[in-house]
Amino acid sequence: MRYLHERHTTFGTLAFCLTAMTMWQTAWGTLSHERCHDVATSVRTKYESVLPSLELEKQRHFAVRLYRMTGDTAYVGPVVADFQRAVGELRRDLNEKDDTKYIQRRTDELLSDFSRKTRKGQQRWKLFKRDRTTLFALAILDNTKRISEHRPANAEPDSLLQMGIEYLQGIDWTSILLDEPIIHAYSPQVVNYIYYLHDLGIANLRPQYGDAFRRVFPDDRDVKLSKYEFRDKVYGLTHFILAASDYYQYRVDSTEFAWILAYFASHIDRILIETTSDIMAEVGICFLLCRGNQHPALADARIKFANGLTGTARCSYHHGARMTWRKENTAMFWPICC
Repeated sequence: MRYLHERHTTFGTLAFCLTAMTMWQTAWGTLSHERCHDVATSVRTKYESVLPSLELEKQRHFAVRLYRMTGDTAYVGPVVADFQRAVGELRRDLNEKDDTKYIQRRTDELLSDFSRKTRKGQQRWKLFKRDRTTLFALAILDNTKRISEHRPANAEPDSLLQMGIEYLQGIDWTSILLDEPIIHAYSPQVVNYIYYLHDLGIANLRPQYGDAFRRVFPDDRDVKLSKYEFRDKVYGLTHFILAASDYYQYRVDSTEFAWILAYFASHIDRILIETTSDIMAEVGICFLLCRGNQHPALADARIKFANGLTGTARCSYHHGARMTWRKENTAMFWPICC
């Protein structure tokens, strides 16, 4: 999770507010509709006003979603620039993959991206400090997926993409991504990696990861979880559905994730008390992606959310988005994606 400014609304909050514009019931009345619209508009305006000053990765996270939903070519620039960055990094990493000194320098650079001022940042820094080989492989996976999803439509796979896939095929992803320490420290991003591997045709670890997650975060130990550990669990669960939707691009089969929706429903009171606006927003989006528009838990989240839109949530970014604009889906996904 990456932040822009502590006093601005989360990216998930923006998504939830925009969702209200077309998909929520009228139980809140006109005022709430306008309130959500105003908040969403103000956040989008804020992002666009500072977009050129943000680091490239943050520009891409915003621009790819806006392009995907609007088709406005004004958003293409940051995505193309980030694609070029990914190409350069992947080429260097693959060319130097057998050079231990290069891997040391490269992983030093990657480790510096983890903030050691936060609990999660420290946890992840310590995890990958001990296992630089995994961190290096994950960087290659991330850039290979980026190139695959952002290259021109219908283009034949190029040699660099094929080299990346071949490298990734030689790695034992089961032992890496189904290991308890990485799930405990990095579960939302691990779900993304699981789907990256599937999308690239390398491995299908989706069923095994669901089982592994439940072993790491068993429901019968919820009572022992601190507020922060509970947040980690709920946030990790949301990413199963978000990743399956290819980050808001497709509806999701609710039967596949019935166990997650049931968990959200049965723990909605604790979710609304102990989690953040960002996490609450993503829980709501998960119900909507699974066509759970009328679920009582979603109604509870709406009320809580309506009472807290002026709060102190942070501005954050989701991982994973494809550079595809499907006009026929704009009406359905614009409220979720933006």
